[in-house]
Amino acid sequence: MELKNINQVILFSISLILMVSMVSATIPYDGLTLEWDGSYQFKNNDYPSVNSESNLNYLYLYSNLQDGKITQKSVDEDNEEVIDIESRELITGDYIGNKTSQWINTDVAIGDKIQILGIDYVVKSTSDKIYLRDFGNMETIKVEYTKTIDSFPIDSTERYENMKTTNLVWYDKLTGLKLKAKSTTTYNHVLTSEYLGESSYSKEEIEEYELKENNVDNDKDGITDLRELFEYQTNPLSKDSDSDGIEDQKEIELGLNPINENTDGDLWIDGKDSNPLSSAVPLVYYIVGLVLILGLVGAFFWFKSSKKKKK
Repeated sequence: MELKNINQVILFSISLILMVSMVSATIPYDGLTLEWDGSYQFKNNDYPSVNSESNLNYLYLYSNLQDGKITQKSVDEDNEEVIDIESRELITGDYIGNKTSQWINTDVAIGDKIQILGIDYVVKSTSDKIYLRDFGNMETIKVEYTKTIDSFPIDSTERYENMKTTNLVWYDKLTGLKLKAKSTTTYNHVLTSEYLGESSYSKEEIEEYELKENNVDNDKDGITDLRELFEYQTNPLSKDSDSDGIEDQKEIELGLNPINENTDGDLWIDGKDSNPLSSAVPLVYYIVGLVLILGLVGAFFWFKSSKKKKK
């Protein structure tokens, strides 16, 4: 391959020796805080006057990461569980032996089964687009569980018929963290009375919640942990994710890549580069190169001239 100028030489050399990699924390990590907000709705389609709605909030804190295990604390229920991160298995707590719902392995394909708290969900999409109030548009892995029951007795006077439950969960495609969940159950509530006989009511229950911004910033770099994970893919435990000498927030402000130590792909990392947004070689290097070339040419002719004089 013929390289015609210095820029080509530099870019060709850099392409052989540079590798851009994302630096991130293990998910989950010490200090990770996850909070979901949503609502529970009860609907009686025959008597809408009894419909009701209540708010939901789930807050989890993660700490004591060691030997591939981490402690999950539910603030609302005031209990703790230890989870094996790689297998997602709960080692202690009420759901011991089951797989957590808080994150999944992102290396999945459509049709794969994922266990969540003892239930097998099926991957329906690996690129489902959703919108979250605090994070905007997100590309997700969507999993689904559906179950239908023809008749479910409560006691001798009532039962549920044609009961169908559909659970949907959306996970972030990059981190595997749970972003959103929705559970819908529809059924006919059949009541039997000695005096009124049998009556049936169409009912529906909907539980839906999504991840919210909690403003936790573990590395104190001015970018919240969740923005680092979802928006910039930076390390929420390091102010300088790519170790180039410029903090993440400053790189973002300057238009640099906070997970690439050499944004413009030249010979210098961003922190040592006088112009980290331009791969052009500074003029001084052209001048030095030209002086060296002229010096070599002059030396060559001087050498030839001195040889002729000796003859």
